[in-house]
Amino acid sequence: MAAAAAAASPSREELVYTAQLSEKAQRYNDMLQAMSSVAKLGTGLTYLERGLFSRAYHSVIDEKCTAWDILASFQLEEGKKGNLKAEKAAIEFRLKVEAEIEEACYLVINIIEKQLLRVSSSSADNLVFYYQMKGNCYRTLAKLKDAALGFRKRNCYGTFAELKGRAERLEASEQSLKAYKLAWEVAKVNLCPTNPIRLALALNVSDFFYRLLRSPERAYLVAQQALDDAESELESVSGDLKETNMQTIDFMGLLRDRLALWNSEKEKGDDEGVEIGHKDAKDTDETSKAYKQADDCVMDEEEKLEEADEQLSELSDEDEERYQVARYMSGKNMTRTQKMLWSAVDRCMTKKAPK
Repeated sequence: MAAAAAAASPSREELVYTAQLSEKAQRYNDMLQAMSSVAKLGTGLTYLERGLFSRAYHSVIDEKCTAWDILASFQLEEGKKGNLKAEKAAIEFRLKVEAEIEEACYLVINIIEKQLLRVSSSSADNLVFYYQMKGNCYRTLAKLKDAALGFRKRNCYGTFAELKGRAERLEASEQSLKAYKLAWEVAKVNLCPTNPIRLALALNVSDFFYRLLRSPERAYLVAQQALDDAESELESVSGDLKETNMQTIDFMGLLRDRLALWNSEKEKGDDEGVEIGHKDAKDTDETSKAYKQADDCVMDEEEKLEEADEQLSELSDEDEERYQVARYMSGKNMTRTQKMLWSAVDRCMTKKAPK
């Protein structure tokens, strides 16, 4: 029986071929399932397989996030109309999609941690690629929690459900930052500035700083530094290499577009009071400083923390679980990164709260 079961199991080649067919048919869940099975074989992934695994994950997430956006919009529209039945149906469907996004993210995170990183210690390319992918997964979770907070009661400190959502968002953001830092530490030593994986890392990290940490200055610094280093490197290579390494050119174009977008937002006043683009990023030490500042920044608004502690402690009489979350969110037993992230979220939520 065991021999028959083993014989029935698809081979590595069959799984890869299934993933390729699934991609052509746009059946991305099947594609991710097939490549997850390949990764779980425990022998690492080839360059081709690594690309299939990454595209499968991002395609699944893009598809489900698009569905989430549609359902969220429908929920808001029906809520404004007072159509409670339709609104409830949209809420239930949106929560189902949220669960599917989380499931896909944690599936990939577990495979990276338990399988791929363990067999990739000798390859800088693979280490940076997988740490970056892990950071992307947690960044997706943080963005999801951030968006989901908009559908909960928004007051100064919120209900227990909102506190739980904020705690989950903070945890995902911190894990994303840790993974990106590990990727950068390997990339800056082992990968040249024109390496597409290193450029992709800069693109993802700059988005993380800008969108989740609400730090345009650090985001601009990371993106500008990566672009400057790559341009300097390309000036010293032959024209043939420039033509063949199209991935490098593509990522450099994306970085330029990102910087141009942020500058235009600054000019329109979207980031009023925040200076970006005026600091020269002259070496990789500047990028390292951006990571260190994000990691070591300690929230200095002690009065706000004390006020939060007083208000949140009122929940402690209801049950032990609420007490633990309240103490956690009020700053007790929080790391420096968590405090900094909490401060950013709190400022954002307070700013958007209805008067």
